[in-house]
Amino acid sequence: MKEYIGVKIIKAESMDECTFLKTKKGQDISNMETRLGYLVLYPDGYESWSPKEVFEEAYRLTCGMSFGLAVEAAKKGNCISRRGWNGKGMWVWHCDVNEDEKEWECSNKEIYTRVPYLYFKDSNDCVIPWVASQADILSDDWYIVE
Repeated sequence: MKEYIGVKIIKAESMDECTFLKTKKGQDISNMETRLGYLVLYPDGYESWSPKEVFEEAYRLTCGMSFGLAVEAAKKGNCISRRGWNGKGMWVWHCDVNEDEKEWECSNKEIYTRVPYLYFKDSNDCVIPWVASQADILSDDWYIVE
């Protein structure tokens, strides 16, 4: 079998299984044992319940992400930033390249291939291509900019 890793952005709140089944599914829970877990709301509106251990193994809060999770969030169209950056209003976003933009002709008439990249918006409202530093890559203070 192949291995898979999932990355999706969801909303969730702590909720025991009995409360979920009673309030969301209208089920009789009189003889059930209570298990801790989470109510999960997916982007398409689907709601489910997940046991605490399973949920916490699969999901992390979006305020305090690793660089890898932050990049995945950026690839999904979110702007990302770090708590550790000194300037206000600084963030990064992923810029994909559509088929019409893949080839780029330089002033010397050479043709180059463009690939997706990250842009950085600094505290002076300037936008520049961005490369992460070692500190950025190893930090766990990344978050999604609302």
